[in-house]
Amino acid sequence: MRTFGLIGFPLSASFSKQFFADKFATEGITDCKYELHPIPQAKEILDLIEADPRLCGLNVTIPHKVSVMPYLTELDDAAEKIGAVNCIAIDQTGEQPKLRGYNTDVYGFEESLKPLLKPHHQKALIFGDGGAAQAVKYVFNQLGIPFISVVRNAQPNAVLYSSVT
Repeated sequence: MRTFGLIGFPLSASFSKQFFADKFATEGITDCKYELHPIPQAKEILDLIEADPRLCGLNVTIPHKVSVMPYLTELDDAAEKIGAVNCIAIDQTGEQPKLRGYNTDVYGFEESLKPLLKPHHQKALIFGDGGAAQAVKYVFNQLGIPFISVVRNAQPNAVLYSSVT
């Protein structure tokens, strides 16, 4: 049985396990299971993988979206440029597991935005500068749409205005 799961800490508020159990049942997927892995330290991902050779993928939530990156074998372009991952594909077929990190927020935002874009959409305003905002900025840069970021509590040296690079 292929295993998938979620890493983060704490995970007491996560609805992911039930969501995926329902999804697998609805789709008739009987060879998969989804588990929660509340790990306080990102490096514990290595122990999880060693303990379960059927582990194929993990979702990543706070606080590990950045701290897990040093343990990954490779990153997709978006995850590398954003500096955060929220999904890890695990290939355990070789001598050493291969862990590829993705930032799926990019795909989700881009695919939901593209059908709504019209020629008059020439610039954007982004509220906030957290993890999801980084994915939004990445997509706007990819689409050539200049943007302004507005933040409530600017950090020293924070970039409040960004445009296409």
